[in-house]
Amino acid sequence: MDQASCLEKRLSIKSESFTERRSFEGLESGCLSIIVLGDSGDLAKKKTFPALFDLYRQGFLHPGEVHIFGYARTKISDDELIDRIRGYLLHDKNNSDLSVDVSEFLQLVKYVSGSYDSNEGFGLLDQKIVEQEFS
Repeated sequence: MDQASCLEKRLSIKSESFTERRSFEGLESGCLSIIVLGDSGDLAKKKTFPALFDLYRQGFLHPGEVHIFGYARTKISDDELIDRIRGYLLHDKNNSDLSVDVSEFLQLVKYVSGSYDSNEGFGLLDQKIVEQEFS
């Protein structure tokens, strides 16, 4: 399936109400975007990201198929977020296999800053998701 038809399918799904749909036949699998709301807070870095990392290490989240987007009001860059998260994922800093896994996992993480009470931030988040899913 090419990029244009993927985008068309995504837009048609986005505009339909899932409660009105009777069948999910024909939906393509392959790309999963996970959005972590409140991404710059303690819960995200201490619980959510370690849990996602465990799923990654167990083979449930595959690079190229999964994108993880953090969303919060804090104005930080992708790299600043990754630096905040890294320490909570590296329990044994002398384990080189774990360090490689952490680095590979963190490549899946992107960050978007925005307000929770306006559409602008969520529009930017949607744009970043589209860019990653169809790149």
